[in-house]
Amino acid sequence: MTSDSTTHLLTKLLDLTAERQRVLSHNLANVNTPGFRRKDIKFEQDLGAALRQGPSGLSDFQPQVEEDAHAAVRADGNSVQFDLELAEMAKNAMLYQLAMQAMQQRISLTRTAVTGRA
Repeated sequence: MTSDSTTHLLTKLLDLTAERQRVLSHNLANVNTPGFRRKDIKFEQDLGAALRQGPSGLSDFQPQVEEDAHAAVRADGNSVQFDLELAEMAKNAMLYQLAMQAMQQRISLTRTAVTGRA
């Protein structure tokens, strides 16, 4: 993986985790809305497949927000579970932080290479 493709991957990962956080927050905001169905963006496995296709696979990769068909539905028709949403948000936030730290390292290394100073 070249430097440019690594930066592209990290940028894509930051975008995906930010969008997933928005979807999970929307679920949480609707925890008491009758008939609301939980939604999510599952991208981890598909992102790996896109990476194996090369740069064009990553550029074309656009996961969709999908209704969680496996989530248990309450009597009011709502399928949001408060604890699950919080856990998924925490896991997603850690992935975002990891990608952000990696991006900051890349920028720092590039700065050092260009200026000769840390």
